[in-house]
Amino acid sequence: MTNINDILTKHAAWLRDEPDGERADLSRADLRRADLRRADLSRADLSRADLREADLRRADLREADLREADLREADLSRADLREADLSRADLSRAIGNFAIGSFGRHLAIATGGYICIGCERHTYAEWLAAGAAIGAANDYTQAEIDRYMAWINLAITWLSAIEPQESATRAGEKHQETP
Repeated sequence: MTNINDILTKHAAWLRDEPDGERADLSRADLRRADLRRADLSRADLSRADLREADLRRADLREADLREADLREADLSRADLREADLSRADLSRAIGNFAIGSFGRHLAIATGGYICIGCERHTYAEWLAAGAAIGAANDYTQAEIDRYMAWINLAITWLSAIEPQESATRAGEKHQETP
């Protein structure tokens, strides 16, 4: 595998639209215990990557594809997870600004203005406005919908206070309209 520093350099160039740039494709990469502090991995493909115990403090993961990534025990303290796709990611014992809920059917992950439940990924505002309909469309029982919606409201309230202002503002405007 190419050196991670080379990948990050090419990715930075890609983010700046430079001709030698290349989007970081770290899908399925073994990055266990990697030191990725302050790394700019925004819009990178980290789907199914093994990031167990990785140090991602203050990393920029905006819009990164982290679907099914193994982030167990990773340190995501102050990482920018705005709009990152964490669908089916494993965040067991990870550290960072996110909320995880497990209610039997699917794991729920909230961070960076988005909530992923199973394969559904929507903004905070979209979940608040249509969460019950999304649950019903996925054959959830009313009791399951009620549990998820209670958790969604709690997660958004908590995260809106600690996430970067852009995400909090986007989510909070709609959240304030809800009783």
